[in-house]
Amino acid sequence: GLYYYSERFEAGLAVRNLSEPTVDLDAISLQLKRAFFFNAGGHFDLGGSLSLHPALLIRSDLAQTQTDVAAIFRYNDNIFGGASFRGYNSDNIDAVAFIAGFRLNENITLAYAYDLTLSTLNQVSNGSHEVMINYNLNQRLGTGRPPKVIYNPRTL
Repeated sequence: GLYYYSERFEAGLAVRNLSEPTVDLDAISLQLKRAFFFNAGGHFDLGGSLSLHPALLIRSDLAQTQTDVAAIFRYNDNIFGGASFRGYNSDNIDAVAFIAGFRLNENITLAYAYDLTLSTLNQVSNGSHEVMINYNLNQRLGTGRPPKVIYNPRTL
């Protein structure tokens, strides 16, 4: 996939199962379908200690497309809350989710989310609860010294 990141904007594009592989499990053979993913998000300072973080995720197998739209508000980069909507088109909204959380310290963030099903699945599901614990290593990927190269004399 591809990924772009800046201080105020990020976007990505990825393909899963690009070659549409076949997986054989005993007597069952499954062909995994290709799926495309696009994501984008932003960071907007709203004044004071408040910021808005909108996000978009589009998933498609070219037969059906699902879209997630979200907005998270952050206060002082420590407390956050927001909502997201997921659906297949304007006539088929699948779910709405609410999230709230806080940063406990420099490394640990705690959050809770509730996903309310709006589709016909709500006849058998009252939604789902999710508790998240995020541990930040405070280490950016790609920084630091690269590992030493191990030369193989057979390939020289």
